[in-house]
Amino acid sequence: MILHLLKNKDDSYPMEVIRKQVEASHEVVVILMQQAGGLTRINTGALVFVLEEDGASSSHSKMGYNTLLDYIFRADTVVTW
Repeated sequence: MILHLLKNKDDSYPMEVIRKQVEASHEVVVILMQQAGGLTRINTGALVFVLEEDGASSSHSKMGYNTLLDYIFRADTVVTW
């Protein structure tokens, strides 16, 4: 599993990378945090969550810090943007 921790909402490059990884049939998870927590829709085909503390207005499923840590330790690769 490839885990992307997306902190910047204004950078489009991570979305291009994520789409390509999904197209290549990788299991991809995106967690929105900090400034990116307010993004309402991400259309990449990846499984998307928002950190509870950062995504009050987000329409994505929310996760807490304990679940975030579980994903980090389960992932084969973690990329922070």
